[in-house]
Amino acid sequence: MFSRVDPAKEKVQFLEQAKALREERAGKIQREHAVITIQALCRGFLDRTRLKRQIRAEIDKVLHMPEGDGEEYKPTLIPATELFAVISRFLVVMNEKQDAKRFQYLCRFILASMDCENIKTCYASLAMTKTHVLAWIRQLKDVLWLCCSSLKTLRPENHADLKSITVHLRMLVTFTSTTNWTTLRLKAGEQFLVGLTQVCNNVMGHLNTRGLYPVLETLLTKGLVWSKPVFSKATLTDILTIAIRPLLGANFSENLLNVFLLHILSVPAIVQHMCNIAPETIRNKADEVFDRQKHILLRDHGRPYFQK
Repeated sequence: MFSRVDPAKEKVQFLEQAKALREERAGKIQREHAVITIQALCRGFLDRTRLKRQIRAEIDKVLHMPEGDGEEYKPTLIPATELFAVISRFLVVMNEKQDAKRFQYLCRFILASMDCENIKTCYASLAMTKTHVLAWIRQLKDVLWLCCSSLKTLRPENHADLKSITVHLRMLVTFTSTTNWTTLRLKAGEQFLVGLTQVCNNVMGHLNTRGLYPVLETLLTKGLVWSKPVFSKATLTDILTIAIRPLLGANFSENLLNVFLLHILSVPAIVQHMCNIAPETIRNKADEVFDRQKHILLRDHGRPYFQK
């Protein structure tokens, strides 16, 4: 009347049911985890996109970029502390291709602040305060290296790119020496001259470590190796000034002289172009460079080659 239940078979069925329930719970957990992961990625992407849009809108509001390229740029300067904060946020989200125009106008904005006699709006005034100096130096190094990175990709034969090259070179010329800092001509800035000169030397050392001379070599090659060089006197003077300043700061150390010989004097016809386009550069600084380079070559390769 009653069928006999096989204990072994009943045990197998129980284990199979338990296994199926475990797999079902594990699958449910995996699906929930997948949903949470997808939601987190989507929300993160949307938040980052929103943040980038907000930061770009913020810097656009500060820069007031003109719509036409031919319009004169006269920015409304803001306090240096606010500018520092805006730049800090912008550097976090900056894309070199997408934000190339913004970065160019940011450099022009900084240069305009350096020409202002109001110390509160001068970008370099932050180097005169203990609370900002270290962060300002880090930010300046980042901005100047972005200028160098841009110089590697821009094409001098293109008129729009040549304008950008001029701006980036002016940034490098301005912040590798205190010679043209308007704030240091004021009484409030005179006491900081020695310290800021050392800051400029530190910045030059940083740029040299990251590859300043290869950048200048690439730029010189692209601008001079033509039937007619595309660089003007001012542009070539800026490039050579930037190239010579690390030598002056290091008192013509042999290592830097070798780097200068390898990357600058090895550019085809560089000396001829210097004589034709920017002869003042040779008269002012290059004579000593050439004399020291000749001394190194005489020592390394033998005197007979250079004897008349």
